[in-house]
Amino acid sequence: MAASHTPFAFLNSVAKVTLDGVARGSDGRNVSLELQRRTPPPVVPKIDTWRPREGGPPARLPSLLPAPGDLSLTLSVGDEIVFAFPALVIKIATRFRSKDLAKEAWFYEEMECLQGVGLARCYGFFQAELEDNIHIGLWDNDEGDEDDEGVTEAERLGDHPPRVLSILLLERRGDRMPFGEPTPAGAKEDMADIYHDMAELGIYHRDIRWQNFLRAPSSSTGLPSLPSPYTNRAYGWRVIDFDNSEKNNSSMIDHKFYYNSFMRRIFRSIPCGFIVEPWE
Repeated sequence: MAASHTPFAFLNSVAKVTLDGVARGSDGRNVSLELQRRTPPPVVPKIDTWRPREGGPPARLPSLLPAPGDLSLTLSVGDEIVFAFPALVIKIATRFRSKDLAKEAWFYEEMECLQGVGLARCYGFFQAELEDNIHIGLWDNDEGDEDDEGVTEAERLGDHPPRVLSILLLERRGDRMPFGEPTPAGAKEDMADIYHDMAELGIYHRDIRWQNFLRAPSSSTGLPSLPSPYTNRAYGWRVIDFDNSEKNNSSMIDHKFYYNSFMRRIFRSIPCGFIVEPWE
């Protein structure tokens, strides 16, 4: 991917993304898509009566962002990375998974205080409604249910849901945690504290696995890590993929038990080169 070199300081600076290299018209020529920033629909917290957290699910913390900006960003999808500062990547929803990406976007907003701490910085959720003659090559092998097409402005008004392309604009992270090798120094402590921070917000990450542990951005391509509002530590790692997460009213004890049990299994298996999945 290639991008304009305009830097931006705030997570809500970008209002529109023009995307090249993804869509083609009926004549086979490239079609530039203009994706507008959208507010993801809210995720309803899960309420459990067994050992609930006092006071219920934690309320979303007040945003520290200024009024939304009006920056336009042009990206071209190809064989290269995004060239910008900070370095960026886009996560494109598959043909029938726009709702999943909207859910992930909501969790990034819910955890605004952890962006740049234990999560990547997320610069927004963007959508474009597609004409019938527009072909998205990345969707050629997708399978799914058309009911999962996505939430759009037209759908909210009660119209037939149109075809929609959805993306997340994210800070580029580093490499995955080494696999089949000794665990890097400090990684266990960082990951334990990151999940403790998420538990403070009532967030239950249901996709804890080695593949979702990435290094923080390097100093040459990204913004510096921020200190945790809960531990006051800067972490060298990031957690990704929140489309299957939930917000709940579980107690901190239950969150800690859940996270610790998975983390022990994962960190025992990483040096051995054995993948542990959340559902196993």
